[in-house]
Amino acid sequence: IISARAPFEVTTKQYKWYSAKRVDNQTIMNIEEAEQSRNLIIELTQKLQQEYKIPPQKTFLMGFSQGCIMALHTGLVFPQYFGGII
Repeated sequence: IISARAPFEVTTKQYKWYSAKRVDNQTIMNIEEAEQSRNLIIELTQKLQQEYKIPPQKTFLMGFSQGCIMALHTGLVFPQYFGGII
């Protein structure tokens, strides 16, 4: 099990995968930051799969809150790297 830390610092020792704000009762997410985070997740996944000889079908994504959104976003856009999303 690998637990990756989100790349964007909110405050000391608090991190996020992307910025989000509420506008007119809707949550607006920073798409550019989300895509940067998704690319980091893919890079980490590829590195670990190569280094430890882990096949994609044995690699699963999961997360909580923003981590769940990133797991879904990454796994659905790049399904070839994963066996599933939990």
